[in-house]
Amino acid sequence: MNLDEKLRKLSEEVKRKSEAAHGNEANTREYLIKPFLAALGYDTAEPNDVAAEFTADFVKHSERVDYALKKDGKPIILIEFKAASVVLSRKDTLQLQRYINSKLDVRFGMLTNGIEYQVYTDLDKTNVMDDQPFLVVDLLHLNNDHCKRLELFTKSGFDVESCLEAARKLKYERSIRQALKDELEPLSTDLLRHFVKKISPGALPPSKSLLRIELEELVRRSWDEYIIEKSGKTQIDPPIEPRDPEPQGKDIPVFGYYDGHRFEAVLLRKSINKGLTIGGAQIRYNGQTTWLKKAAVMAIRSVDPSFEPTRTFPNGFQFWHVIDPEGGKEHMIRFISGWDMTDEALRQRVLAQ
Repeated sequence: MNLDEKLRKLSEEVKRKSEAAHGNEANTREYLIKPFLAALGYDTAEPNDVAAEFTADFVKHSERVDYALKKDGKPIILIEFKAASVVLSRKDTLQLQRYINSKLDVRFGMLTNGIEYQVYTDLDKTNVMDDQPFLVVDLLHLNNDHCKRLELFTKSGFDVESCLEAARKLKYERSIRQALKDELEPLSTDLLRHFVKKISPGALPPSKSLLRIELEELVRRSWDEYIIEKSGKTQIDPPIEPRDPEPQGKDIPVFGYYDGHRFEAVLLRKSINKGLTIGGAQIRYNGQTTWLKKAAVMAIRSVDPSFEPTRTFPNGFQFWHVIDPEGGKEHMIRFISGWDMTDEALRQRVLAQ
């Protein structure tokens, strides 16, 4: 059985076993991580293949990385793992980073919860682990590229220079894809303005007028239709989002106020860029999915039919509010410059609903 077949089989098993591993690090290791390492050709019962509770060179002896994968008896990859229910965070990355930076002859590290595998190296500065992984593999959403890239990290296929070269290419690919996604999903403000100017090169109404809002929406819709036409598909594939503890998580309730009236809506989680900002995010108000600014206009016009948006837009860019799950206090958010919150813990509580 080749690696592709092993990983495909493992992917099916992960779907079945992840519930038993939920919240339990030991079960995660036994049911999910050991089978993954076995698929890569490492025998977790063989000390020359896998060293458990491995101590890095300059780290305190009380601090040990969970696994060190070996080839020819020498450590080549350090692995830190968490329970399957844990969403891998910056804190976990820093923990692995400390181990990698201490083991100067190991160039690669993996951070995993048994489902998602983040692979790191030291491309930015030798012997200092990068802040971002060059490869992320989610076994619940396995594809052919994942299988091909993991071939590099098998016991038989591992070669430091080959892996570093592949890592460099993957890093650039990820950066390019992210740059394209930031510009095109949805269209960035700069690109949107560029297209609007080409469509109507003459003077346009004020930037916050309903006419401009509608024109911008037409540009976005036309862009989506163009992508569908070019791809030959009947609909656009949804963008790949970071994995949450739950498949998508709930949409986020938001509330608007105008002239003593309160309006209820929901912010669509899948449209929130990188899970932290709402530039280009969409909202569902009164049964219609649209942009936040347009929804605000609709809400105001429901009580003031004569309202015409101008540069002095009522309530500025702070029309919609979210509620802190702890305590119930409301906080205003902005339309285009992200959450109007400086409290990162508050942001995470809102996103974790």
